[in-house]
Amino acid sequence: MLANYTGVRFGCQLNKSSSHRPHRLRRSDSAFRRFRRPLRARHTNRTRLIRCTATDRLSFYSVLGVTQDATLAEIKSAFRRLAKQWHPDHNASAAAKSKYQAVKDAFDVLSNQTKRHRYNLYGLDGLNSQYQAPSSAPGSPGPQQHGMQGQNVEAMLALTFMEAALGAERIFQALVRLQCPSCTGSGLSADLQPVDCVACHGTGQSMRCQDTSFGRTRSYGVCPACGGKGVSARFWCKKCGGEGRAETPCQFRVKIPAGVDHGSVLRLNGQGDVGTFGGKRGDIMLRFLVNSEDSFTRRGNDVYSTMPIVYTDAILGTHLVVQTLRGSKSVRIPAGTQHGSTIALYGQGVQTWGAATPTCGIHYLTLHMILPASCGEDELRLLEQLKSLTSA
Repeated sequence: MLANYTGVRFGCQLNKSSSHRPHRLRRSDSAFRRFRRPLRARHTNRTRLIRCTATDRLSFYSVLGVTQDATLAEIKSAFRRLAKQWHPDHNASAAAKSKYQAVKDAFDVLSNQTKRHRYNLYGLDGLNSQYQAPSSAPGSPGPQQHGMQGQNVEAMLALTFMEAALGAERIFQALVRLQCPSCTGSGLSADLQPVDCVACHGTGQSMRCQDTSFGRTRSYGVCPACGGKGVSARFWCKKCGGEGRAETPCQFRVKIPAGVDHGSVLRLNGQGDVGTFGGKRGDIMLRFLVNSEDSFTRRGNDVYSTMPIVYTDAILGTHLVVQTLRGSKSVRIPAGTQHGSTIALYGQGVQTWGAATPTCGIHYLTLHMILPASCGEDELRLLEQLKSLTSA
């Protein structure tokens, strides 16, 4: 029957020269069973983290015949030996293929340091990228409670202009959550015998199962009934509400560095709220509020001030004593100084805060000429003589 066909594809005739109507092969025909395309494997595009099935309940270490503390060299040596023994090209037994696959799967996991570590902790479930590790024992805190760092505390401190510019040492108060004195940080009432939460049975976790392309995965979260504590809410500490921490007013002594400005924030490491379950303590974020000063005006690290000068000193020149941030300083006023002239005093400004090499800004001194409202007879006569000389 197939002699008149140049080829068969799912029982369809390919020879167009034939005049009679093509005969469609039925599934019962031997030609269909002979030439039909084999069925494709389902889900071939899925990537599996591990392909073993027969070894799911066996230890990878027992498959390779090594101990759990075996080195990488020992694992490689055992794999080469077993691969040569069970490779289908060298072993014709029926179980050779499955045993070789089991050896290969065990070697793929144990030769990878990351996969081996997760396998040692959680077994085959740990090799799934979507797997979330459960707690190590019933009643132990959930994954979300392992060493949570304490929150940062914000505080404010008012400073004078000179304290901010030159630095000072001050004492301030802040509310910080410290270990609860009533329950000593456990979060449980000392007068009652705690009872495990009925929702999570004391684990502090809620498990959720989900079907994915990798199979059924389990994810763990905080138990909504007990908040992850594993104990019924009626046995929590009344003072802290089961948190194990209580707000406490504390005093702190801080050394304010020179150069801080209005709105600057100083971080005090390890002085904030205490962490939960052995977590690190938070920080204090101290924000400075700098009051203004009548004598000085600050712009960045530069300081501006004004100083009056009589007209005779401006004409003849003189030396004046100027008040700076760091004390009095003698300044030479050159002859012929005009009203509103500015003299720069380098290194007399505010020190740069936080710089590796501390530098200071500039103090700009503006001179304001003062004219007398009234003059005596002698002063008027001298001014008239000066006027005649300048007009001549």
